[in-house]
Amino acid sequence: MFNKLKGIISKGTKTAGDIVSIQKELNKLKKEKWDLQDNLIKDILSYPVNKEDTESLVGLADLVVKFKSDYEIIENEIKVKQEELDNIKGSIKSDVVNTFKKSNKNDDSVDAANNSTDEINN
Repeated sequence: MFNKLKGIISKGTKTAGDIVSIQKELNKLKKEKWDLQDNLIKDILSYPVNKEDTESLVGLADLVVKFKSDYEIIENEIKVKQEELDNIKGSIKSDVVNTFKKSNKNDDSVDAANNSTDEINN
């Protein structure tokens, strides 16, 4: 069992690096999303709009359409990164729980594995 756990720990150490890397990318994307929202607000507030001038209204609409497109792209990237992160964490939990289940049919050890992997997920 020790060798199996050692293998999981080794895999977990590499995976922890992957988690940190993906989390950094996720944080960067979220900041990009917030910046995009802030910039849209600034652009709208500073845009010269005249309700009698259709060109200015079309220009304002173009700003919103471009924002929506960029926003959806970032949202999809965030979703993909979050799924990657969830899959990695789920894989670690599954490996730990399965190792404990295979090596010891004692429910206490399985509960301990579940509790320890819950800490990983948090």
